[in-house]
Amino acid sequence: MQRYVLALEGGDGCGKSTAVLQLSSLCRSRGISYRCIDRGGPAVPARIEALTRICHKHYGEYSKEADLLIRLARDLERAYEAAAVPEGLVILDRFVLSIYTRALIDKINVGPIEQLCRLAVSIACLNATIFVTCPFETAWERVHQTARHGVQPLSPKELRGPEFNRVFLAQQRMAFETVEIVGTRLELDNSGTEAELEVALCELLGPTLLRLNSFGGLTQRERISD
Repeated sequence: MQRYVLALEGGDGCGKSTAVLQLSSLCRSRGISYRCIDRGGPAVPARIEALTRICHKHYGEYSKEADLLIRLARDLERAYEAAAVPEGLVILDRFVLSIYTRALIDKINVGPIEQLCRLAVSIACLNATIFVTCPFETAWERVHQTARHGVQPLSPKELRGPEFNRVFLAQQRMAFETVEIVGTRLELDNSGTEAELEVALCELLGPTLLRLNSFGGLTQRERISD
């Protein structure tokens, strides 16, 4: 059996969710099984959803260190969930790179955090991380447009404003380029149209999808929802 575990990272509004949808379409068209393991939602295993509820309900009540460890515990459980998938493409929409970046921003000792991030990467057998990019102003407008339309409210991080989020993105980018917790480093420009995004994904992951397809696998959509 052949499996490929892929994390998607990048700033809020950069188009990670759109990339997930495009990847699911590419897998369906090629007869490749796939699964997206998110952090919350009705289809998420109870143990992961419980940790997400703690993060949301008690945001700001715990110390920064405790809050970070709860998020790390959730990603460790997601890593075990990824490891249990027998074949096909496994997508982690945000993973330990975001946790590591929080530690940098909050000035938490990153040594122990990096070791736990490496543990999660090892458990999941993470193959690669795609860093999705687009102009910050475009991404920021997408975030607020989504909130205005009632699709998704602004997160506590987004409520801290554009300058904080610029700094967070810069730190995340630096960590992506320098810290060994991402597997193979891949980049995806999402500043164009959805059609252009699909072409870019085919160019980026075409050989991988071809290998997965050669090992067979039922066409199925198993998304652990947002």
